[in-house]
Amino acid sequence: MTSRERVQTSLSHREPDRIPLDFGSTAVTGVHVSCVAALRDHFGLEKRPVRVHEPYQMLGWIDDGLMEAMGIDTVSLPPRNTLFGFPNEGWREFRLPWGQEVLVSRDFRTSQEANGDLLIYPEGDTSAPPSGRMPVSGYFFDTIVRQVPIEEETLNPEDNMEEFSLISDTDLEYFRRQSEELADSSHAVVATFGGTAFGDI
Repeated sequence: MTSRERVQTSLSHREPDRIPLDFGSTAVTGVHVSCVAALRDHFGLEKRPVRVHEPYQMLGWIDDGLMEAMGIDTVSLPPRNTLFGFPNEGWREFRLPWGQEVLVSRDFRTSQEANGDLLIYPEGDTSAPPSGRMPVSGYFFDTIVRQVPIEEETLNPEDNMEEFSLISDTDLEYFRRQSEELADSSHAVVATFGGTAFGDI
């Protein structure tokens, strides 16, 4: 039974040959970059910087070698942009506060405060106020809330509609290309369509 068949069997409420395993196909099942590095060491895989594919939680990309070593049944088709609004492309090295060398997107733009906290900027735009803060003793970014005080009597739904729109042609083309690349995978493909949830921070 292939991984894809295993997942499809489970989703059809039938019993597969074993319980399907998902690590890393979504932001919910993701694995922190420090844990990905530790797992690579545990399984004797090549030492190299882990890619930070979801910077909000500092989740690391699980490549084919680690997927095979762990017996993972799913493969990710992530959204084009991260939760901070920039695409995962133009990878470069970056040293995290705890000393781990990772790969981050070229638009992973940060600044450091006097106390050592790391600030990250929306869409990599350092002229905008930062969107997240990683405390000097932390391992992921906390949201910086920039909501102005709410006045119940003047609430207007149209004031909060800018992030709800049709999926762009650029994003549709991205999903088309990625789904074609993964079509022949023996793994179950899990796609995440970011920006379609109500109530996101």
